Amino acid sequence: MSSIAQVTIFCFVQAILVTNVAFAQAPDQTDPVTDPVVDAQTIAVVPAQEGKPAKFTGLLLTEEYFTELLEADLQLDLTKGELRVEKKYSISLETMYKKQLDKALKPTPWYKTPSFNRWLGFSIGVVVTGFAVWGATEIVKANDS
Repeated sequence: MSSIAQVTIFCFVQAILVTNVAFAQAPDQTDPVTDPVVDAQTIAVVPAQEGKPAKFTGLLLTEEYFTELLEADLQLDLTKGELRVEKKYSISLETMYKKQLDKALKPTPWYKTPSFNRWLGFSIGVVVTGFAVWGATEIVKANDS
């Protein structure tokens, strides 16, 4: 996951947390004890009192613990992404060594050997020099006549 995506998720979560804190600090318009009816579409802030049963089910977390869980989840997503990239682009050392060994054991074609290239270059040099000498002698003969 890129850093831009992490920053975006972090800002989104912070916006949600700030909104929840703002709702939590607003004065209660209704008393949750006398008016406990909340449908699935309504978000309500209900104060929890120690020793009394809550009117809802769920998990109650402190902000610090929620932040730790969120960071752990983001780290898990990041690690999963890194692992996927490693699996996609990695090649095992054994496979790489086998390829190099196969390449080293394969015979080199005769026209790619250094000795052939040396003889080819020498031969071309001799032929070009011979043509240059022949051409020069023809020019001298043409000027003498």
